[in-house]
Amino acid sequence: MVALALLPGLSRSGGGVPALTVAPTVGTVRLLVGIDPQDDYPQFKVEVRNPNNKVIGAQNNLHPRTTKAGRTVLFDLPASKLSSGRYELALKGVKEGVTEDLGYYYFDVQKK
Repeated sequence: MVALALLPGLSRSGGGVPALTVAPTVGTVRLLVGIDPQDDYPQFKVEVRNPNNKVIGAQNNLHPRTTKAGRTVLFDLPASKLSSGRYELALKGVKEGVTEDLGYYYFDVQKK
């Protein structure tokens, strides 16, 4: 398993995009998605789209965890679904059955 942290403000902006190198022996990629403090939702939803804009992974009912870096949600994705390129992760807040788009995070993948 390898992990990548996607923090609010960094990967949402036009600045440097986080990158991840995935070796052939890696089975799972864990994405730690940072949540802005004002995004106070009891549950979250995550969707990951590949460079062709196809959803390759999604999960509902994610509950935030508090870490040293702030509030985060964890999302595990099989490494086999990833190829080299730029990916988009959509973070959505869910409250009382209503889903709201909160932001988009981008990251690059390099397969070895």
